[in-house]
Amino acid sequence: ATVNLPIISNASLIVGISNYLLRWYCFLLLLYAISRQKSTICCDRAFCNYIWAFTGGKTLVYEGHPEGNIPAKNELSERISNDLKQRGFKFLGPVTIYSHLQASGLINDHGRDCPCFDDINESTNIVYKREDA
Repeated sequence: ATVNLPIISNASLIVGISNYLLRWYCFLLLLYAISRQKSTICCDRAFCNYIWAFTGGKTLVYEGHPEGNIPAKNELSERISNDLKQRGFKFLGPVTIYSHLQASGLINDHGRDCPCFDDINESTNIVYKREDA
């Protein structure tokens, strides 16, 4: 009896191994980040207070963002990222921090036509800011 095995070219074998190694490399980077954590911000409540202190406890609405002019990072996310890096955090750049600020409600980037835009603005203290501020 003959067994028909799929033919794997060297190129597809290399791509498959590369993808496998890349996944392991990313996993190891994550483990490294966790194991090297030296932060003095150790619990969720402390981090919440820490992060909201940068905005004075207010949600920020930047000029132009509700119209869709949303950057990947801004001065605030760069400042927070630099501060966290000084505290021992690794792999936390300004783009990741900006995404966290959006997800946590510190920056309201919803469009004006989105119901969430008004809901957030009515339920929290907000500050309107220029894009470069």
